[in-house]
Amino acid sequence: MHHFGVLIPPTNTTAEIDYNRLLPSALRAHVGHIPLLSLGSAVHPGHGDDALETQARLLGHAGLEVISLMQTTASLDSDDFDEIVVKRMRDAGGVPAVTASPAIGHAVRALGDRRIARVATDDIPSIERVSHL
Repeated sequence: MHHFGVLIPPTNTTAEIDYNRLLPSALRAHVGHIPLLSLGSAVHPGHGDDALETQARLLGHAGLEVISLMQTTASLDSDDFDEIVVKRMRDAGGVPAVTASPAIGHAVRALGDRRIARVATDDIPSIERVSHL
């Protein structure tokens, strides 16, 4: 079994449920909650809330293989956001770390795809409905 950690904002009320319902039995998600890191919040080491490090450290005790940050739009805050946050999570959790935007890029490349499309709608309330479109 493979264990991974995910840091999500407390406003995300579906990710944890979806992980438990949709992941194959060989994968186990461990979730930590942190405030949103985008919209001008301090993300540089030594500034702002230390929830990122605290939650990454706690997740690191669960024998994880990787910790990820599930806040895709946060990557748009600054050019070095992903690099800074990955270092903070890796140092605190003691395991490799990744943010959402680069993880999406890694997945697309691993699949051999060259083009992707994104569809978003408020009319579809769950991942199950999206997968049947």
